[in-house]
Amino acid sequence: MANRGNDSKTQRLEHRPVDGVMINGNNLDQLGERRAAILLGVTTMELRQLSRLSGLGHLDKSGSGQQMVYTYDELRSLGLLAAQALD
Repeated sequence: MANRGNDSKTQRLEHRPVDGVMINGNNLDQLGERRAAILLGVTTMELRQLSRLSGLGHLDKSGSGQQMVYTYDELRSLGLLAAQALD
């Protein structure tokens, strides 16, 4: 039977963390823009506006392009800003 690279040793090598914890190639200490917006209960456009005004979030350049990502601390701060904006 041919090895198709699905054994646990190969998977561990493919999903090595660069910074923080990774599971199946997903960095668990930061969120992409779409998930962050869902958790905050805002649209991605509103999240982009809050991010731009506050300076929170950072651009993550990966092999498939680039996207804004947010740490959980940044997400918490953005949530507080979003709540204040509603008042």
